[in-house]
Amino acid sequence: MVGGSIGSRPFVAFSLLCGLFVGSCSVDKSFGNGSYFDVGAGGGAAAQTTTGGGASGATSTVVTNFGKTDGSVGTTSTISDICAEVHMQATRVKPRIMFVVDRSGSTDEEYIGSTSKWQALYDALMTPKTGVIDKLQKVAYFGILLFDGGDVIEVNQCPDSGTCPDYLTPDCPRLIAVNPELNNYDAINATYKKSPPGSSTPAAAALEAAYKLMPSQQQVLDQVIGPEFVIYCTDGEPNSCENGSKAIDPEARETVIDHVTDAAKAGIKTYVISIAVNNNMKQHMTDVAKAGNTGSPAFSPTTKDELAKVISQIVSGSVGCNLELNHAVTPGNECLGYVELNSHLLTCNGPNGWKLTDQTHIKLLGTACESFLYDSAAMVNAGFPCDIIILL
Repeated sequence: MVGGSIGSRPFVAFSLLCGLFVGSCSVDKSFGNGSYFDVGAGGGAAAQTTTGGGASGATSTVVTNFGKTDGSVGTTSTISDICAEVHMQATRVKPRIMFVVDRSGSTDEEYIGSTSKWQALYDALMTPKTGVIDKLQKVAYFGILLFDGGDVIEVNQCPDSGTCPDYLTPDCPRLIAVNPELNNYDAINATYKKSPPGSSTPAAAALEAAYKLMPSQQQVLDQVIGPEFVIYCTDGEPNSCENGSKAIDPEARETVIDHVTDAAKAGIKTYVISIAVNNNMKQHMTDVAKAGNTGSPAFSPTTKDELAKVISQIVSGSVGCNLELNHAVTPGNECLGYVELNSHLLTCNGPNGWKLTDQTHIKLLGTACESFLYDSAAMVNAGFPCDIIILL
């Protein structure tokens, strides 16, 4: 809880140290008259906040003229009736993103701008400093599931218990998975490098396995699960283990759509990337993308550079620049508050500032978003007048 005033308006504030935020934070903020208000733990100086049992009768000790050059702390005064027991917190929304990657034999074919489709996808994901997984691994839970229908490479990613679930087998479908985690570049890179293209495209089995590995379909207690996405990358006609050589398998196509639809109902959205597929596949991939419930079409990049751009666009949009508040703000009055990024004041509803997307979320925009997105240590400070806070 923080107390204070701009004029006669009581004020609450919150702070976020993105990537390192645990528990409460502190905000150093001077309002016009030089008053300093402490939020939560830490904060230094001599500022303190205390609250009573309700809005009426609450008090806060305020340090005025904070930061005097003569070394003195300043004078203190008491303010009453200030938003008692409200402590605003904001957290970066960290999504879980699972790449489901086709490694059938055709992915070894030449791709414009790269030696192969397989290599082009690797470069877009894994190239140090420019690949999306390396750039964003601190702010998103990345995982990968590689699939084909061969039986040469054994599954080497099983749970710590030492037993593989029945959807991870060394035969068709051959699936190699790395569960979504933060800072997961090394594990994904090692798996990708030792899993070259194989044979056939049992996509339905792969997608089903990937959805089961997402925590929303597990019993996860006392854990906040952020938004979840699957990015399905393929260049081939889906088939089953029973009909791996079939040119077009309507049943396999329908099963893919069924799994994607069921996942969307469970809150897992699926993006589709068609890597140089033939014309017969375009309508099917469009149908899969529609079932994925992202609002995006099936992407069809034809060169390595286009592929890298599409993946960056999807992942950046999925990670986003959203902050979740632990109390609601009245829409329409949010510009009475402030938001700072790394000590720079941002413009409310400005193209490079911030906006309130709903009562409990704000979003950074334009250049502010770009700065925030790739900086896991970005500092966001914000505060809103008490009388526009809605206690949930």
